[in-house]
Amino acid sequence: MENIISMRQIAPGVRLCAAPTQRFKTAKISVNMALPLKKETASVYAVLVYFLHRSCKKYPDMTKLSSRLAYLYGATISASVTKIGEAQVLRLSLTAIDDRFSLTDESITENCMDLLLDMIFEPNIVDGSFLPHDVGQEKRLMLEKIESELNDKRSYAKQRCEEIMCENEAYGINRLGTAEDVASITPDSLYEAWQNLLKKAVVQINVVGTADADKISAGISRRLEGVDRSEAVLPPTQIVRSAEKVREVTEQMPINQGKLVMGMRVDYDPQKRAAFSIMCDVFGGGPYSRLFTNVREKMSLCYYCSARLNSDKGILLIQSGIETENKDKALSAIKEQFEIVKNNQFEDDELEASKKACADALDGFGDTPEDYDYWCMNQMLREKILTPGDLAAQIREVTREDVVNCANKVTLDTVYMLEGTGEAEE
Repeated sequence: MENIISMRQIAPGVRLCAAPTQRFKTAKISVNMALPLKKETASVYAVLVYFLHRSCKKYPDMTKLSSRLAYLYGATISASVTKIGEAQVLRLSLTAIDDRFSLTDESITENCMDLLLDMIFEPNIVDGSFLPHDVGQEKRLMLEKIESELNDKRSYAKQRCEEIMCENEAYGINRLGTAEDVASITPDSLYEAWQNLLKKAVVQINVVGTADADKISAGISRRLEGVDRSEAVLPPTQIVRSAEKVREVTEQMPINQGKLVMGMRVDYDPQKRAAFSIMCDVFGGGPYSRLFTNVREKMSLCYYCSARLNSDKGILLIQSGIETENKDKALSAIKEQFEIVKNNQFEDDELEASKKACADALDGFGDTPEDYDYWCMNQMLREKILTPGDLAAQIREVTREDVVNCANKVTLDTVYMLEGTGEAEE
């Protein structure tokens, strides 16, 4: 990758993020639409993005859409829902061969961008609403997605810890909403959600490849003509900078392996992103980390044990899979390892291993255009997007003092334990 990411504002709340490169044979385009994460709208927006990616007015069924994708040299389209901070992010993305491999003078990327915009701005509307059959089908698929997440106990435990820890914050809401709210969606309520999406979503379009950013930008601008974007503003993320007390919650399920998740509050400073990242990595990142080498390997208390920093929300989550009877030992051992980092008692080679591994990974980042798409998407709520090279350079400058200072800005908030009763397999 040439390590260049350019941005331009197209309309209120809409920007284009271009990563020009000839490194890949394929190009990646994504439209990322962020809205406030709310309990009353999470389900309908989650269903909406999957609904939109299956058809549009020009291609009203899967047969016609598949034919169009085949014409675009076998392009593929997908939809997903994630959350960044306290925003629900709806994603429509398309992968196709890069423009320089086109057999004609047509720009494949521009045609793909037009298709994505058709899906967003011109869905299949009949008599002022969406077809009940299509809505019903998408609701059934969403219920299956929610059920599958409940069956992934590692993901479920993480989600429950976040819900408990952030019960009075939007971040505690499931990005897909609830099964009950999905069941209550009607064609009219889905249509209303689509209209709100056009007006109120904060949008970032990512383009990775050799496409002409000027032409892409002009095409998006034409679609936005006549759309009132004055309400496209997200409220700031609520960040709790320290925990007043530790909450402990235990639940049981018929599983063999217990799941221990610890949620910590971080007094996060965006200017110290690299230092906070290395602090978390020294504590619970790679095979050189305190959690891996001590709690997992030396003490054999966990099947897995790692820490992950969510800088957009200011929380750090420690996830581990343990035998239920080892809960107290594992909890004590994890706390002890964090105290070692806080008290500046870790080894120099641990810090250097972490810095080298993280910086080298960033220097070699991006085996696929999807990597760059996600890199840009994950920073869509930030005013400036760092390149992987920018962050790698900052990481190499992190000192021991930086790591210790960051660790001392972290406090334990929630301990969640999903106990296994041993009645069923994972």
